[in-house]
Amino acid sequence: MKIQPPQLPAQPQAAEDFLPLARRSIGEERPIEEILLRDCAAEGESMPKLEVRRCILEGCTFSGCDLSGAGFADVAFTDCNFSNCRLSDAYFSRCRFFGCKWLGAELDGAVLRQITMENSNLRYASFDKTKLQDLLLHNCDFTEASFSEVRWKNLSADGCRFLRTNFFKTPLSGMDFTQNELLAPILSSPPTELRGAKISLLQAADLIELFGVKVDR
Repeated sequence: MKIQPPQLPAQPQAAEDFLPLARRSIGEERPIEEILLRDCAAEGESMPKLEVRRCILEGCTFSGCDLSGAGFADVAFTDCNFSNCRLSDAYFSRCRFFGCKWLGAELDGAVLRQITMENSNLRYASFDKTKLQDLLLHNCDFTEASFSEVRWKNLSADGCRFLRTNFFKTPLSGMDFTQNELLAPILSSPPTELRGAKISLLQAADLIELFGVKVDR
């Protein structure tokens, strides 16, 4: 799968603090553009409908922030922390995430397009009713995350963990789980979500009981 990389500035302007930029951006209804942010923190802040474009963020912490309706386009995130953030109805386009934390983040109703996500922790995150298109996931942990009623197209995952992940009412036809861990997913009864998905023989042995088949162990 070919993912469009973020269109980043050749010489971004270094900024010392994120909050003044964010407050000015929201107040003036203008996006934050072409900056480099390192090791900034904005924990528990309310920044709804924030717009960030063509920026580089490294080692930044936004845990517990309200970023509902925020928009991020052409942004590279490295070692950033979005744990327990509210990102409902947010929009991400041509973004790259490497080594980021999303523990318990709420992305319900969000739109993610042309996204690369690597070595990231998304345990307990909620993606319910999101729209996902052109996502490349590598070595990410989605243990007990929720993908209920998701609409997706062109999603590739390898080395990821889907343990007790909620896929209720999300059709998985065309999804390839063979290069990932898939165990005890939450599905309908019978598990029609799996129709058309690709799984390994080992995964099939664990999932067959979902179809009412008893396995003599």
